[in-house]
Amino acid sequence: MTLDSLVIRIGTIMHSKFDRISDAMTELIVQNETPLVSEELADMLASSVSGNLETVIQLLRNQIPVEEARPSTVAIRYAQLLADRGVSADQLRRAYHHGAEGGRREIFKIVRDLDCSADEKLQVLHHIDGFLHSYIDWISAEVLDAYEQEARRLTDFSATATATVIRDVLSGTPVPEARFESIAHYRLDQRHRASVMWVNQDSPAVDHTTDLQTQAQWIARGPGFTGTTLFTAVDRGTAWVWFGVEGTDPLTETTALSQELHSRVPGAQICFGTAQSGVAGFRTSHRQAQSAEYLARITGPDRPAPVCYDDPGVALASLLSSDVPALRDWVNEQLGELAAHSDNAARLRETYSVFPDSGASFTRTGGLMMLHRNTVKYRIEQARALIGAENPGTPAENSVALHMCRLLGPSVLSTDTQEE
Repeated sequence: MTLDSLVIRIGTIMHSKFDRISDAMTELIVQNETPLVSEELADMLASSVSGNLETVIQLLRNQIPVEEARPSTVAIRYAQLLADRGVSADQLRRAYHHGAEGGRREIFKIVRDLDCSADEKLQVLHHIDGFLHSYIDWISAEVLDAYEQEARRLTDFSATATATVIRDVLSGTPVPEARFESIAHYRLDQRHRASVMWVNQDSPAVDHTTDLQTQAQWIARGPGFTGTTLFTAVDRGTAWVWFGVEGTDPLTETTALSQELHSRVPGAQICFGTAQSGVAGFRTSHRQAQSAEYLARITGPDRPAPVCYDDPGVALASLLSSDVPALRDWVNEQLGELAAHSDNAARLRETYSVFPDSGASFTRTGGLMMLHRNTVKYRIEQARALIGAENPGTPAENSVALHMCRLLGPSVLSTDTQEE
């Protein structure tokens, strides 16, 4: 007999033993891939196996190349159903290999009982094995593509639903906490610390969402956090994140955390609100994180940014910086030439800021700043000269203006005075 006639003969015998072969294939999958055979999936699995077996038999009996085949509707639907249930794509891929192995065992029995020579049996087995290999490669690509499309659809739908329910809560729309948790997979009845994460980027076409989400999960595993997060992308380079936190203490080592984040994702920055509880705290912490973000953005990417709303001066700066040009005018009015954008003025501002907190002592200020008292004395005199005797501000107002210089940098400094 020719090889083609033997293959057709095998296809015909497979058709007559359809139920037995299908059951054998299904049983091998059941034994090895338990998550695929829950009560609600069992019937669909059996139908998917039958659909694939029917396709294989038709291809063999009619000598149709694999590349001309079409996947059965039930096989595609089963892959989509697995994506809906959260079963991994790897398990689906393995199931096809287990099913193919079950089919090979039954085909071997059919070939063994053929009335032909041993050499002909060997040839037909080799042909069938190559055919099955090609078929599994082809059908795996088809069903995995259907799986990935469905998984992406579910992810997009979930992200949209989560973003919608978050914005409802932030806007004050009543949302039952149980409903919020079922959609967002995050509890409102806990302590939160909200944050804004973003990437300073030249090309807005680059999508950093996955990078930011990965880093949010990394932060959530750190000290002070419970490990729970709620992430929603605002755009390709910005995300809002809520972290479950333990206790009420301010975050420590925030500068180190920010620097580590930047090293993991170049250009990335993060700002936090304070730890707050419940629905009201969910909103409050988010507003604070946005305020800190605003300050960080107006300082520019090249300056150290405030990281937390509870960092010294950040809350006050957020209240005063709604009109940056007006704030700049006020700072320059309070500090005169001490508000110059120069290295010398910056050194004098730093010393002048520490001086009052050291009891106006040259010696104590020098000790804190590791400077000689005479150097401190000289700098204080220079700072006062730059402010000017006619300055209308009180010590408290001068202190606030100095804080604004430290936090906002060039945004509120004068560029009229050149570096000496």
